[in-house]
Amino acid sequence: MLEDALLDLAKIGDLVLDPFLGSGSTLMAAAKTGRVCPGLELDPLYADELR
Repeated sequence: MLEDALLDLAKIGDLVLDPFLGSGSTLMAAAKTGRVCPGLELDPLYADELR
């Protein structure tokens, strides 16, 4: 569902900011669709999992 939204709302190479990265769903959808996703995460538990 996130991939479809990115395909409709952003062009290839566009930045898609995710200020609450969490498990990284938006990050993965952006990578699959050719978008760039900088993200922020304050919870160390999630931040450590994404490394």
